[in-house]
Amino acid sequence: ISMTTLIITPMITMKLLSEERRLGTLEMLMTVPITETQIIISKFMAAFIFYMFLIVPMVVAYTILLGLWGNPEYGSIITGYGGLVLMAAVFISIGLFVSSFTDNQIVAAIVTFVLLLGGWVIGYVGQFLPAPFSNVFEYLGFFDHFTSFRKGLIDTRDLVYCVSFVVFFLFLTVRSLESRRWR
Repeated sequence: ISMTTLIITPMITMKLLSEERRLGTLEMLMTVPITETQIIISKFMAAFIFYMFLIVPMVVAYTILLGLWGNPEYGSIITGYGGLVLMAAVFISIGLFVSSFTDNQIVAAIVTFVLLLGGWVIGYVGQFLPAPFSNVFEYLGFFDHFTSFRKGLIDTRDLVYCVSFVVFFLFLTVRSLESRRWR
């Protein structure tokens, strides 16, 4: 499911702001008496809720099938899906950020996919580097942070990583939108 998220997320986020820029409705949106932060959080939540509508039926069906044919550890399953939700939030925040820079939705989707794939692969690259660099690369990569969730472990370092990643990219997206106001 995590690879599906890697593929679906760029398609969900590619139109969030790039389409607004292409159609010229972003300028109209900026005249509404709401802040850029409210616009970005609304776009983020819309994409996140849409993703949840896509993924929840698959999650429920898979969990029911596991329950019927086996004796699963539901705590591990819930933790794994919690990690999937956090991963989706991270990916959506990156996609929203990329979408704020272009008016071409295909470019936004491709750049988002490349960044997400790079974030996925960078952890593997870290395994082949010397000690100080390997720690940095493995920490920055997505894979190691979501592996503990898949194992049913909740590590506060991984929670902080995900939340700070989302907040950081939403902050950058707000700044990107604010900079358009001054151009």
